[in-house]
Amino acid sequence: DLKACSGLTPPSAVSVADGSCTNSGDQSIWTAKGKDNFHSDMNDCGHKSLGNEDKATQCMKGKEGYSDDCAGCFGATISCTAKKCWAKCIGGETAACTSCVDANCTPDLKACSGLTPPSAVSVADGSCTNSGDQSIWTAKGKDNFHSDMNDCGHKSLGNEDKATQCMKGKEGYSDDCAGCFGATISCTAKKCWAKCIGGETAACTSCVDANCTPDLKACSG
Repeated sequence: DLKACSGLTPPSAVSVADGSCTNSGDQSIWTAKGKDNFHSDMNDCGHKSLGNEDKATQCMKGKEGYSDDCAGCFGATISCTAKKCWAKCIGGETAACTSCVDANCTPDLKACSGLTPPSAVSVADGSCTNSGDQSIWTAKGKDNFHSDMNDCGHKSLGNEDKATQCMKGKEGYSDDCAGCFGATISCTAKKCWAKCIGGETAACTSCVDANCTPDLKACSG
């Protein structure tokens, strides 16, 4: 009716919403510094805005000088993270947080902005394959794995953040690597608590292997 009445074709909402950062101005910002600063900018604006989309948008605009529409894509992603992944991301950019954001918020960010954010996959997968974590694993982490996981499991009562900090403290793993172990402890508590409460029995091991070990292998490498 609007088209018939006015004789005009209103601008497509899709073109505003999708690819909002593909213009030359935003592209040059992204290439020069935005991509490198992406995670730190998003984390900082996430904390400052407490997930409020308008505040997050203004914060991201102020960080790098993005256009309103482009900054709006980042603001929407911060808001999405707060709504859907708050519990997993409150302790920082852990593997569990990254996984949740990738599943729930990153697809919309890619569509809205037309950008591919710097790989969160590399943070989530293979997080223990760096030289530092590898040397810890080879020297002592592998031998202490079961005792460390059991001790941190009991101390944390399955709380992922506490388990992550415990595992980090045990051997000195990086945050991302320790996050993989923390996620596994949390998984064990959620899915295998009844079978594992009496210790590392065959039933417990079988349950963990079926439900939690595949993610640990992918996450840690």
